[in-house]
Amino acid sequence: MRRVYTVSQMNYLIDRICWLYDNRELIGGLKFETEGPHNFYDKLNSGNAVNVLVLGDGFAYGDGATNLEDSWSEQLSQKLGDAFKSNVFVNNYALAGDNGAYAGFVIANELTTDVEYDAAVLSFGSYDDQDTFPAFYEALIRALNKKFPGIEIISLIEPSSVTNPDGPAAANADAIKNITS
Repeated sequence: MRRVYTVSQMNYLIDRICWLYDNRELIGGLKFETEGPHNFYDKLNSGNAVNVLVLGDGFAYGDGATNLEDSWSEQLSQKLGDAFKSNVFVNNYALAGDNGAYAGFVIANELTTDVEYDAAVLSFGSYDDQDTFPAFYEALIRALNKKFPGIEIISLIEPSSVTNPDGPAAANADAIKNITS
């Protein structure tokens, strides 16, 4: 099965990150230190380098892309770098095919702390069983927060949750909303 990724999906993610930064006072919970950039949004805004971890299924991996430069994770690096005049280093540990949040949990626990990740983009839900997905997804977020304190978690809702609202991806999208709210 071939998927087509659109620039609008990438623009949405960039817009979301910019909105979160611009409205940090409104939404609360984001603490910004006065001495130097310490978090993902401050580093981006200051033009400092950031490290982004991508975990997910075939969508995050870039299934269907004809080459690495066409994958959305590479586009994310390019577009955020251009928008914020910052070096954005993306490490994509997503797996091809129908992998789920449990695979992401296993990978997260195997990551070393050689790289200090500022943000993690999670893209799961299309292939996960809706009965086990919430537990695995929450465990993944907890593992990332424990291993990389202060990491910003950015959850993507799989496109199939919209295109197939009766499928498991829609239920898993609801679980993501509940877990991350």
